Amino acid sequence: MSSQELLQCIEDGILKLIDGPFWLYIPDFNWLDVRTNMGSSPTYEHLVVDDRPTVASASNPEKSGSLNHIICDLLGVLPEDLSPNVPLTTYGLDSLSAASLSFSLRSHISISQTQLLADMTLRKLEARIEENTLVPSSPLEHRRQSIEAKCLEMEDLLKKYTSHFPAHIGKSIPGANQGRVILVTGTSGTLGAAVLDRLLRYPNVSQIYALNRRDVSARPQLQRHIAAFEARDFDASFLRAQNLTFLEGTVDQMYFGLPADLYHQLTNSVTHIIHAAWPIDFNMPLSSFEQAILGVRQLANFALESPLVNPPRLLFTSSIGVLSGLKSSDATEETPIEDPRISVGAGYIESKWVAERVLSAVAASTALRPVIVRIGQLTGGRNGFWKVTEWVPSMIRSSITLGALPDRSDSADPFPQILNWIPVDIAAPAIIDMMDSSTHILHLVHPHPICWSELMQHIALAMNLPLIPYSRWLSSLEKRSLFQDTSGKIIPALRLLAFFQYSVYRGDGSSTDNFLEPRASCQQAIQVSPTLRDTSITPLGLRDVEKWLSYWNRVGFLPLDASAI
Repeated sequence: MSSQELLQCIEDGILKLIDGPFWLYIPDFNWLDVRTNMGSSPTYEHLVVDDRPTVASASNPEKSGSLNHIICDLLGVLPEDLSPNVPLTTYGLDSLSAASLSFSLRSHISISQTQLLADMTLRKLEARIEENTLVPSSPLEHRRQSIEAKCLEMEDLLKKYTSHFPAHIGKSIPGANQGRVILVTGTSGTLGAAVLDRLLRYPNVSQIYALNRRDVSARPQLQRHIAAFEARDFDASFLRAQNLTFLEGTVDQMYFGLPADLYHQLTNSVTHIIHAAWPIDFNMPLSSFEQAILGVRQLANFALESPLVNPPRLLFTSSIGVLSGLKSSDATEETPIEDPRISVGAGYIESKWVAERVLSAVAASTALRPVIVRIGQLTGGRNGFWKVTEWVPSMIRSSITLGALPDRSDSADPFPQILNWIPVDIAAPAIIDMMDSSTHILHLVHPHPICWSELMQHIALAMNLPLIPYSRWLSSLEKRSLFQDTSGKIIPALRLLAFFQYSVYRGDGSSTDNFLEPRASCQQAIQVSPTLRDTSITPLGLRDVEKWLSYWNRVGFLPLDASAI
């Protein structure tokens, strides 16, 4: 590829980012046929894959050759071009190819999709294999060592961001009681947009500041939010309200990336903070989320710098996933989780644990009284809008190709798998209810949970697919990681393979059915939130399923007739 062609590809990529992630926009062609009829081209050569396992021989070390060749075969790199000290991601390793490589290397080493994406190099892989050879350990022991290492990393980050909290010095300010002044982050995202929609209709709110990072395509914030509102069937005319101000910056920057005078204006006036912005990527390690953790600490500092008599109420949207390692059959109470082992898993969940503990430390030593809301899986709202890159849509779309949906009733756990997903149009007003809560930790899950199998049966019937045990479904998914299929039968769940694998076995080898839907009590949340006490709220059912499937059909994510696949 010439330098001119490379620059053209980069330009095309930047333009595609305006619309969304690349993988959603790869044309649904048989690229082998394209090459046969049109000849080879660097534009699409990397998409051409033979209709066979690309690295099937890796299951036999004698046939597979060296580690170097396995990696080169999968990534399409010449052996002489693979530098041992350059991260594999530099050569095009992504979540999909990492899933394939993880499966292919099983005869050499046990390594997860997430670990491969964490700046793994050929040299580091060779060192791991050599270490395992010199000091052999069982897979269980290896997983336990991995958990201990992760816990140390989590605790180190906690120490780093819990020192030297500023003291709050409050005083009376003229005009300070003119209504709520709310700073909310992440308002172009699923939850943030729904919260903003509700806040714009909420009484006694004198000013709303919506803080978001700069858009990749440099769209003005108003246009960005209009698009977000219209996609969800919200009334975009409210975005022109006089009491709404859009800000461009991030909380991990000095002064949030804002002019100093504007930052100090916020410090003097903000009464409430809703922090809903957080990077979502289940394949990235904890270290990738450090800036987000820094942002939580800086929001705490911001609140403590307030000259108001009482520091602003800070509500942090955490994840119910921090409970994933608990084994109790009883629903977990709304209390702090001090043991990091309970939250070990995806870096995303580990980062939420660190952020929670940072805020608990702030509450223990300062006047700030943060509210931590552990949110369960959010589902589509009034028009079924549910981002297709999330794990549930990815699982359902992949099930069409795999020919079956996963059932959780095969678990050895005698208690039925509880599903506590909550529609975003219920979660958003509940968040607002919780802003002034005196309770430190609340669980925002559906007040009327159902069994996994009950909801999956609705989906299976609508899509004409059978239900099979989750372990069988996962095994089928893992096997498909060896195939690079671009002929229309996409399997987006492969990009989250490590996430789905972790739902079967925790790193210490114990079974965990809590990973996808941890059992969580929401009794305190119900007491705090009139929304959750509303008797009109019904359990998820067929009507919800129909809205989700209809939305995914409208955006072209699902075929119109799943049975035709």
